[in-house]
Amino acid sequence: MHILVIAGLGLAGYLVVTRLNEIFCLSVRNTQVLLVRGHIPTPLLLDLQDIMRRAQVEQATIRAVKGSGHARIVVSGTDDGTAQRCRNAFGNHPIQQLRARSVPAGARNLGQTLGIAWLAWLLTPRR
Repeated sequence: MHILVIAGLGLAGYLVVTRLNEIFCLSVRNTQVLLVRGHIPTPLLLDLQDIMRRAQVEQATIRAVKGSGHARIVVSGTDDGTAQRCRNAFGNHPIQQLRARSVPAGARNLGQTLGIAWLAWLLTPRR
């Protein structure tokens, strides 16, 4: 029993530390983009949605993280060209805008509130 508690606390600590410098996390499934954690300005979200739709990306993750003096975007699950287009779109938006709220707190589902991608997709209404 003690081992499970220690393992659970270790996992929670790991998640907190790895997400401490995260500005936002987007999940892409079948060209649809869903905000899982954080805040993103609507124009940037629309740009990234357009890039994912045009590239026909089936599954990917896009994260913006704070660095020393600047923010950067980390894209996984796409080819290099699509990742570069995402970085270009991200570079067109000043860091001050990245703190802007795009999804009102009441509009988020439980998965988005907890920051769990699979649960966020499960609870998101189909378009």
